[in-house]
Amino acid sequence: MHSYATINKKHLAMSAMAKFLGKEDAFILLGPKMQADFLRVYTTKAHLFPINNSGFISQERSHSGPEPASTSIRLGHLSNLTIEKGLDLCIDLAVKCKEQGLDVTLTLAGPVITSAASAAIEKAKNVLGESLIYRGPLYGAKKNDFYQEIDFFIFPSSYVNEAYPLVILESISNGVPCISLKCGGIEDIIGENGGLLVSQREEFIGSALNYLEASRQRKETLKDMALSQFSKLEKMHTSELQSWLSALK
Repeated sequence: MHSYATINKKHLAMSAMAKFLGKEDAFILLGPKMQADFLRVYTTKAHLFPINNSGFISQERSHSGPEPASTSIRLGHLSNLTIEKGLDLCIDLAVKCKEQGLDVTLTLAGPVITSAASAAIEKAKNVLGESLIYRGPLYGAKKNDFYQEIDFFIFPSSYVNEAYPLVILESISNGVPCISLKCGGIEDIIGENGGLLVSQREEFIGSALNYLEASRQRKETLKDMALSQFSKLEKMHTSELQSWLSALK
């Protein structure tokens, strides 16, 4: 399962499938959080295998990471740029940093999907000026370069069916901690070492600002922690995949 659509809202077809499947059948989910949430909604005798997506992240990545000696704050957001994916909170956070006198830049990447997103970016240009950078859609090596240009990846998504965003995996695989809202299975990715997880949208700006102010002189430590979290997920992926393959025999 790659979406929370059938978990956030119980579906008759999924309910029937879950009840029909037996001990010889299986559901593959993206992590322990999704597994637990699935079981709160559905009853099944089928095996549940949580297999995270870290094994599908490109190995062609650099670990040069942030500049340890710099106290500047380079924020980044890569997604389909919409309010639902947290574009407004990313901009508000950068503006708040600037108001606090912090040396901040915000780099946005991805296609602008809605008119509301386009309007938010245009408004932000008037406040942030050259501190706002828009890269457009990025692919391949250019996407890897993006992660090397930032210190913190910001992903305050409130998308109702958010599951296990690959962009957060990409971020921590490059040693860049993520600041995110608690949504879908994101907490499984960030864990204890991958950055900051904020429970409520209303608390995001204050919590993120406090984290950034406390963290801007700890970039090398945070880089190592993020890489450690990704390594942990990779090991889990290998173990989870092996468990599933063994069950097929």
